[in-house]
Amino acid sequence: MSVLFQLLIAAFVALSFAMVIGVPVVFSTGDASDDANKLIWGGAAAWVVLLFVAALASIVVV
Repeated sequence: MSVLFQLLIAAFVALSFAMVIGVPVVFSTGDASDDANKLIWGGAAAWVVLLFVAALASIVVV
């Protein structure tokens, strides 16, 4: 279970880094297309899901 928790945290950090870099790049291009908005909202939803899954996993691991 500890390895799974570490992988969840690694995925959370990687997604956070991608969002920190990717969201300003998407907004700075000036392209307000639906694809860009779906990408941002999808990334935000995945970030929130990973946050809650990692929080629940930390309760089980600790």
